[in-house]
Amino acid sequence: MPAVEFEPTTHERVMELFPETKQTELVFSPSTELYLIIDADTSDVVGMCGFRWKASTVTFKNAYIHPKWRNRGYNKVALDKRIEMARNRGVRRIDGNLTAPSAREWARRGATMRKQYKNGIVLASFYL
Repeated sequence: MPAVEFEPTTHERVMELFPETKQTELVFSPSTELYLIIDADTSDVVGMCGFRWKASTVTFKNAYIHPKWRNRGYNKVALDKRIEMARNRGVRRIDGNLTAPSAREWARRGATMRKQYKNGIVLASFYL
């Protein structure tokens, strides 16, 4: 598995690095804290992710791995790092609106699937 680091970033930088995301359902709001996902060994920017923090919960927003870097384990290790960040900030619940592949990965890690929407998106939660 690769090792990853997170680097704080801006919406503008994400659009510069990943212009293809303009055509996706990735949605950012001013309250979304954005990070680049960087390979710790090569310093390559492989993707991005976002967080929306509240007092005792966090919503994981929009993890995206560039197609060039997919199927190499980056999404899994980035999820681990995101969970670690949430624990370190003392939150009690992690929420996410997930695609089917992401929902399967969350379920393998013990998340509760709370609702499935008509568009296939799944609302899931980790309770820490």
